[in-house]
Amino acid sequence: MNLLLIKAISDFARERGIEFRSGFTNQMTLSKLAFPLIWLEPLVLTGKRGRKEVRSNYRVKLHLLELDRNFPQQEKDEVWNSLADRLVELHDTLGEHPQVIAIRNLECRPDQTRWTNYGELSVTASFEAETLFCRVG
Repeated sequence: MNLLLIKAISDFARERGIEFRSGFTNQMTLSKLAFPLIWLEPLVLTGKRGRKEVRSNYRVKLHLLELDRNFPQQEKDEVWNSLADRLVELHDTLGEHPQVIAIRNLECRPDQTRWTNYGELSVTASFEAETLFCRVG
């Protein structure tokens, strides 16, 4: 069922011209990347109930990265705000998916350190997602 969330996040990125990757964060430095980039960490299943109507809860953590073009501090703040706005948009878009029951507890923060050797600005978001899957038969 977590494939639903991964596909929805990937589609969101693709529709907006954002590169999408997933994996553990230590893999970022080993990968050739394009920017802007959404990096999705492995989803954490935090609960599951039901047999025919399966409700699954996931903890989602992702990073939105943009190259730092040696921006002055004020422009860095503007980039961080823009990245955070995109993550709020992702959060809202996921909440409209027909198989997503709820998106809760959004946390969004700029990152102080860099994830890669490219030199980027990034914002990390985390939230809880509850999904519904109906089994036939």
